[in-house]
Amino acid sequence: MTRNSEYLLPDGSPRYGIRIEETARATEPAAALPPLGLPADLVAEASGLDLTQLRAAIDLRYAQAWADEPDDRIREWRDEHPREALEAIALILSVLGRTTSRWMSMAFINEGEVLRPVLKRRREARTGAFRGKAGLLARVALFLAPIAALVQGAGTEVVSPLVVLFLVARVPLREGAREAKRIHPVPEIQSGGLYELREDLMNAVMVSSLLHKGEEVPDDIRHAAERGWRLVRHAAAGVDAVRRGPQE
Repeated sequence: MTRNSEYLLPDGSPRYGIRIEETARATEPAAALPPLGLPADLVAEASGLDLTQLRAAIDLRYAQAWADEPDDRIREWRDEHPREALEAIALILSVLGRTTSRWMSMAFINEGEVLRPVLKRRREARTGAFRGKAGLLARVALFLAPIAALVQGAGTEVVSPLVVLFLVARVPLREGAREAKRIHPVPEIQSGGLYELREDLMNAVMVSSLLHKGEEVPDDIRHAAERGWRLVRHAAAGVDAVRRGPQE
């Protein structure tokens, strides 16, 4: 083995000293995060989520350590950009409303749109048709029974138990009808969790607004401000993947 071959590695680079190529590669800046989208597109995306996606996003958010407490850096960053904060609030209010109720209503409608083709398929296949109709007839009978008793002049000692029976039995009967149609129960959404998602949306809208105005957002602030909405997207995509099932 010659002295020259001892000095060189198999790839031709020097065995000793600083390898310039690796040093340059190690100091290359990390790739920037892709933008989440325009502010209006982000709010439109929020209005298109359904109940199952919102529930998944809330559950996933609650599982994150960073979501246990509000981030003081984000609060200070918001205070430093009052104009963008007001613009984000106005945009969100115009679509999702002042409280979480309008967003909840939108998600309920979107959930119905997702289930529409499923219900159509169930009707065409007559899956659970008998049980579904039986449950509907039972709910109607329980609803009409107190009215019929009043028309017949029955006293409160007769009407009151019928009203109580209707109030007690209507929920199990409704859920039984959904079970007969093989539809999962309506997801329960905590208003506090939905408010936290709304705050995540506002942070993402503010970042988008600043970036599209050509202003710089520090990397650590951007990461903290966008991670909430990136998590929402991850949860929503996961729900869609479950609904599609494995691709054969």
